Amino acid sequence: MATSIIQTKKRIASIQSTKKITKAMQLVAIAKLKGQLNRLDGHNQYLEKLDSIVDKLSLSDNDNLNLPYFKKEEVNKRLFIVISSDLGLCGSYNYNIYHFVDDLIKKYPDDDFILLGNKAISHYANFKINVNKEFEGANLNNINKLATQLRNYCISCYKEDIYQEIHFIYTKYLNSLTFKVEDSLILPIDISVAKNRDVNEISPIVQPDKKKIMESLIPLYIESKILTNLLNSSVSEHASRRNAMENASDNASELLEKLTLQYNKARQENITNEIIEVVSAFNNI
Repeated sequence: MATSIIQTKKRIASIQSTKKITKAMQLVAIAKLKGQLNRLDGHNQYLEKLDSIVDKLSLSDNDNLNLPYFKKEEVNKRLFIVISSDLGLCGSYNYNIYHFVDDLIKKYPDDDFILLGNKAISHYANFKINVNKEFEGANLNNINKLATQLRNYCISCYKEDIYQEIHFIYTKYLNSLTFKVEDSLILPIDISVAKNRDVNEISPIVQPDKKKIMESLIPLYIESKILTNLLNSSVSEHASRRNAMENASDNASELLEKLTLQYNKARQENITNEIIEVVSAFNNI
């Protein structure tokens, strides 16, 4: 009985220590989530305005189709940029990405993948997958710099016709409990939505020249789109980690309650037995 009490006491102490860690991680995730969520809201509005400008310029005439960003050619090679996390303990965040990417690997076995995040790199280390190691070990904490580097690389590869399509696989933040892995086409830029709009809409007057405006605007638009996708993934990761740590803390509290009750019962039973032994010994005198 004494051994059982000691073991239960050790388990209680261990779970209490674990709960402190999960609670601390939950608070850190909440703090990071708030900061990144504010950034995401701002970038969503910024990207929406850029998207509207590109959309309107695409309506004015078909000169933009002479730019390489809009040309749709026969696809011989695709590039998929996959964003995962560097750290674990974030629930199903990375597993949802793996499931999505696994389907892509089966569908496009000859295409290339850039894996961002240590979790995806280690997960696919032994898979038959064409990994482009250009950004292996990239710093996911400095996403502004990473977005610029990715933009330059994507535009360079697309113009040189190394890849005819470049996709970004990221996790879109819907709300604090819901996240969805999505495939965002970075290049070529899809203007099918603009084409389907009202043909009677008045085209904007652009000075000095629409092509020059587009040439300077499109790289900014691509970078903004990549940055927004990176922010979506970052927010989803922190939200998923917060949920996971909150569930772990709640489970620890429930387990502590059960173990404390078990410990008190065993201790009370042990005390009762000792009293009975003392009384029995006294009666035998």
